[in-house]
Amino acid sequence: MDIPAINNSGTPILQGQVVRRTGFVQPQQVSSIALASAASTSTFVALGIAINNIAIGNTGQVRIDNNFSPIDTTGFSLNSIVYLSDTPGAISSSSGTNTFSIGYATVIGVSGNIFVQSNTSNTHCSSGQSSTIVGAQGVTGLQGLTGISGGGTGLQGSTGLGAGIGASNTLNMGLQGDLSLISSLPFTNVGSELCGGPVTYVDFRARREIPGISGTTTIQLELNGSAVLGAILSWTSLDGVFALKSTTISVSSTGGSRLSFRVTSIEGGNPQNIFAEVNA
Repeated sequence: MDIPAINNSGTPILQGQVVRRTGFVQPQQVSSIALASAASTSTFVALGIAINNIAIGNTGQVRIDNNFSPIDTTGFSLNSIVYLSDTPGAISSSSGTNTFSIGYATVIGVSGNIFVQSNTSNTHCSSGQSSTIVGAQGVTGLQGLTGISGGGTGLQGSTGLGAGIGASNTLNMGLQGDLSLISSLPFTNVGSELCGGPVTYVDFRARREIPGISGTTTIQLELNGSAVLGAILSWTSLDGVFALKSTTISVSSTGGSRLSFRVTSIEGGNPQNIFAEVNA
């Protein structure tokens, strides 16, 4: 899955470099991007990999899901996690200062291949992870400090999805890009792997950023690939930008469990971006 994006970072972006979202540009209706880096909490949530060179001020394509090649995967193990490096735009076989996974190395070598997963797929311990270290470019008001996915200023400005909601035992997940490009349903994001002792999650909530023009977008929470009873959120084209949906749940997880969500239906048109969280 590829999406168009504008490089307004002031630095050329090269094919194969990892990029992050910095905003949304009108009237082109595309994301603005810059190089991602694990060195800072403000730059470590990646959107995907640039599939062509993108000069300053130009529009290019970013792969947010599926295979990308060629890319140098020398030093990786087959099917190992590909992490974002502290070096802007680079990948690494080990976690940077802030952990963010790009996908999996499926072909090893100078002309290797990565299966890209464009979502917040960090590892979270059962004690929870503060939303101050989970999120992209809050300065744009998209994924902020108090927003669904953490970061700078909040999902809708400074208020986000309720101040303090990500304090502890909050698990963040997301799916970034044009949802209409998903080729087959249901589609499951990578989700978040849990460590530590048991935790009971009681709240599932999410925002769909850009609405479609008809129909319904629906997501279903999963635990280890199985649907969580009653944990379904839906949006219609009548729901506005960043419309919040939430439901009360009761799901207990243990170390090694994985929480994720599957998309089961998509609005017509070009609905974009789902930011979700589960709270204990």
